[in-house]
Amino acid sequence: MVSTRFIGNKVAVTVDTFYPFSDTLTTTINAEKAFTYYVRIPSWVSSGTIAINGGAPSPVSPSNGLHAVKVPAGTTKFTLDLPAD
Repeated sequence: MVSTRFIGNKVAVTVDTFYPFSDTLTTTINAEKAFTYYVRIPSWVSSGTIAINGGAPSPVSPSNGLHAVKVPAGTTKFTLDLPAD
């Protein structure tokens, strides 16, 4: 877990994973204010997905290796599935 103040925004991030024994990781973010969180998607990922706050998984769409996640104030939880061929 990491807690910090980022441009006047108190943010805490926790990542749960069993990597390298699993392709899945779950991130929980608590933030005072909305911001955009960028998660690195490795180039070896094929058909990766993200499910935000228990919603249906959708394909990750990294730009320059980063996938943007809009984080509102409060708690956001997302699950990434990052399989390799």
